[in-house]
Amino acid sequence: QKQVNIESEVVLGGKHVFLTTTKYPVVDADNKVTAVVGLSRDRTARRLAEQDLQRTREYLENILNCSYVIIITTDLEDRIVSFNRGAEVSLGYQASDVVGKPCSKLFPSPHERASLVRRVQHDGCVDHYEGTLVQQDGGEVPVSLTLSRLTDSAGEPLGTVEIGRDVSQ
Repeated sequence: QKQVNIESEVVLGGKHVFLTTTKYPVVDADNKVTAVVGLSRDRTARRLAEQDLQRTREYLENILNCSYVIIITTDLEDRIVSFNRGAEVSLGYQASDVVGKPCSKLFPSPHERASLVRRVQHDGCVDHYEGTLVQQDGGEVPVSLTLSRLTDSAGEPLGTVEIGRDVSQ
């Protein structure tokens, strides 16, 4: 006989509680189910923390996507991880077309990109770099970029964050 796991939201004492309940059958010598035993765990704190985390994530994504500046993040292999709406408008790419691709494809020269990454690794940032980025149609747009080392909460490197603006206007 199989056990069953059930997730539910119930009201206990006037408060909403999230439970995970495991139920399994009790059988007699003839393998006939004579009872069902259930064990419930209160998952409210975890569920509320997950909901808070989701709201925070959505809030931060909205900040990025409502900004008209170019915001791009990369991983340690220099692949694009995020590409905001401002980058889409300025460069003509859809995020889905560039995420996972080498960030060097956005630069007229891969050597230019490599030089910037080395400077970020050595100094932690490159401030107000004046250069160009390649648009989807092959054109180039003049930009002012600030590149910074992107780290986790322990200070371990994750990649880079690049914030820039189109200076052609």
